[in-house]
Amino acid sequence: MKKYNAYFVLVILFLALFYSCSGSKNESANTDAIGEADTLSPNRGRASKNIVKATLNGKAMEFSFVGSYNNDTFNISESQNGAYTMWAFELGTNEQMKEKISISLVNHDITKEAKPFIIKGKQTGKQARLDLSIQKSNIFIPYSNVDSFDCAITNVSDQEVEGTFSGEVKNLGNRVIKIENGSFRIQVKKVEMKLQ
Repeated sequence: MKKYNAYFVLVILFLALFYSCSGSKNESANTDAIGEADTLSPNRGRASKNIVKATLNGKAMEFSFVGSYNNDTFNISESQNGAYTMWAFELGTNEQMKEKISISLVNHDITKEAKPFIIKGKQTGKQARLDLSIQKSNIFIPYSNVDSFDCAITNVSDQEVEGTFSGEVKNLGNRVIKIENGSFRIQVKKVEMKLQ
């Protein structure tokens, strides 16, 4: 009997030691033991002042969550000589970020053009990209449209960009999602790019 009690005590001690060493009070749900971002952890979003509204295949949707890796503001970047500009944003529908929408504009100088600034079709040396990402069974299915959707920048201030958009996005399996009545209001800040 004493032999079994000794084994029982050893098992309890082992379990107590295992559980006390398996967790660290300094770890968060999205970092590893040394504080680095855990890329395999789910991306958690948080509510922001940014908003995108659109109708996707007849369903009205709202995107207002930024990813855990984003600030609430999205940079409008411009090279020192003004030859290169870049602006992009990505928002999700909720904190799980299972549906995300993004628009990126390269070399469309949204701050200097008269408003509304209409972006329509492919333009030499410029790119407009609309992306939608939908999570299915822990895999994100990307849908995209490059240079063949309509986008209009209706207002730009030092703190905010507003506009409208519509078009179709397609995945690799040729499934098409029609996006209508899109609008956005995005918090921004202007930064200068250091090109080498």
